[in-house]
Amino acid sequence: MADKPTQKLKHFLKSAWYWQKKKDLLSDKIQILRSRAEKITTTFSDAPTFGGFEDHRQTVIAEMVDTQVKYASAVEECNKRIEEIRFFIDSLQGYEQDYQERLVLEMRYIYFEDWQSITLHLNYERRQVFRIHGMALLHLLEVHQKMVENGGKGLF
Repeated sequence: MADKPTQKLKHFLKSAWYWQKKKDLLSDKIQILRSRAEKITTTFSDAPTFGGFEDHRQTVIAEMVDTQVKYASAVEECNKRIEEIRFFIDSLQGYEQDYQERLVLEMRYIYFEDWQSITLHLNYERRQVFRIHGMALLHLLEVHQKMVENGGKGLF
């Protein structure tokens, strides 16, 4: 069975959500590691110890620094994806009802709102939001096709 033409497009549009979630998870991990590092305390003893709190603290700090580097990369990638998606959605100007299509797409793929929230904010029925979304996807596929035909690089 062939893939729907919109499947790759949806995957591209959802990529910012993935990076946002990854960013959130890494942020949570940094907080946990920071808390763990702050809880490690020294105990004084005359006897030398090996593998004590200093080794553990260094391990936690090293993991925290590594996680912060991954977090910075995830933030950068998330921002890059959001800008690509925003540019792509803005390319819908000129289509009939483009403001509705752009609004639904922005709410879904830039602000990561669920369908119920979109229907409530716009005061539309769920079916109407899905219809607008479907038309927007078809228009985005047309825009993408024109981009590729004019020698541009495809986004997905």
